Amino acid sequence: MSISAMPIAGESDDLENLSLGGLVSLVRQQLERVETLEKENATLRAENASLREQLRAAKRPGAPFSKGPGPGTPKKPGRPQGKGRFERREEPVPGPADRVEELRAPLDCPDCPQCGARLEVSERVATVEDTPPEPVRIIRRFHVEHGVCAVCGWRGRGRHADLAPGQHGATAHRTGPQVMARALTLHYHFGLPLCKVPAVIQAATGIGLSQSALTQAAAALCAPGAVLRTAYEQLREAVRASAVVNTDDTGWRIGGVAAFLMGFFTPLAAVFQIRWRHRHQEVADMLGTCFAGLLGTDRGTSYEAGALDTIEQQKCLSHLLKNLSVVEETKTGRAKAFTRGLKAILREAIQLWR
Repeated sequence: MSISAMPIAGESDDLENLSLGGLVSLVRQQLERVETLEKENATLRAENASLREQLRAAKRPGAPFSKGPGPGTPKKPGRPQGKGRFERREEPVPGPADRVEELRAPLDCPDCPQCGARLEVSERVATVEDTPPEPVRIIRRFHVEHGVCAVCGWRGRGRHADLAPGQHGATAHRTGPQVMARALTLHYHFGLPLCKVPAVIQAATGIGLSQSALTQAAAALCAPGAVLRTAYEQLREAVRASAVVNTDDTGWRIGGVAAFLMGFFTPLAAVFQIRWRHRHQEVADMLGTCFAGLLGTDRGTSYEAGALDTIEQQKCLSHLLKNLSVVEETKTGRAKAFTRGLKAILREAIQLWR
């Protein structure tokens, strides 16, 4: 009998007619229901307290992006005494475009303030390396001549090696390659989000940029025949001609969608490619059809395809050691001893190679 179906004392006298077993069953059901309600009540009370605390925190001022209270005893900044490597800042070496100011810091008096004897004077160098208070820009103004034929209407404009052919009208005023290179380096090398790069460049150089300009510049550098695309293709050719190529890969995201970052490493270069999938087709896309070197890989299935049977491969011993460790945990007796001995041999091989 369910609780909802139990008779109510005020409406019926069926409770008085229940047997001892029925009363015990009813009590047990009621106790279970009370326990369930108490748990729900405790959960709701905890949620209520949490929401009240969040509401109070939202009303009072606080630091942005707060993650709660910090550790009670935070570590002291700097290198612990006696630990790590101590390095001091070296005197800066001026470049050809740097400005060096020679300043003097003389003694207050050439005589000793205690006994009055003449001091033996020597000099030591201290430097302060800084930038100008305001960014210094180089603005190159091209006075472009425009000619119009009065007879046939032909139009022409002057040319300069540093002036783009289509740089006129709405695109007459552009940023130079140096500031654009710095901006793209901030994004692609140091990982600064593209939307923040213009503000950093504005603060550091005083030159305004737009996010779309950076995107267009990157696309132009990577277009077929462009300088960056040409250099990348040359690196891919160097990989294909190398005697030894090691590979590694990891997960990547393109617009938030999962992809793969594939790395190919030679003694002289590291070349990467990003692809939606990781198959033997993507491997062959980098190595080409005439690769005759040794390919060092992990135990990924992409490298076990029949299309790569003609390529000599060396499996990563570190990956094999990890696989053997898993096997060793599940085996006993002679199988466990064999696995342990094989691991020792592989470790000796790695140490010998080093």
